[in-house]
Amino acid sequence: VLDALAAVCDDIESLRRRQQEQEASFEASLATSRKLFEAPLAEASAGMASGLSRLSAELDELRGLQARQQRELTDTLRGELQRTMVEELQVRRLNELEALQAEDSRHRADIDALRDQQSRQVEALRGEEATLREAAESRWQSELQALKFQ
Repeated sequence: VLDALAAVCDDIESLRRRQQEQEASFEASLATSRKLFEAPLAEASAGMASGLSRLSAELDELRGLQARQQRELTDTLRGELQRTMVEELQVRRLNELEALQAEDSRHRADIDALRDQQSRQVEALRGEEATLREAAESRWQSELQALKFQ
């Protein structure tokens, strides 16, 4: 039994030594792995940080560009709106001017018609006056001759 117990103790001791050897080998592998991956990870991390800062700068630049384009677009639209409003006002004024010119033409035509009517009336009055004068002269001459014979 003692031999079996000694064999079991030897097995346990052998397992402990193997475990310690494996732990030492694991620690060495872990240290080697750390050494192998720390530098690339640090470089990758630094690369990512510089990449992020570059992306952040590019994003800021794009935001600035977008703001400038938006201002330019707003200014352009404002200018076009002002031009459109000016054109609209000019069209309205032209329409008003054409309406006034048409009304002026109608008034001129009315005035011309009234002048023509007045001219005809004056001519008619002159004709009547001449006829009345001739009739009055005839009557006066008749009366004068009648007075001469009396």
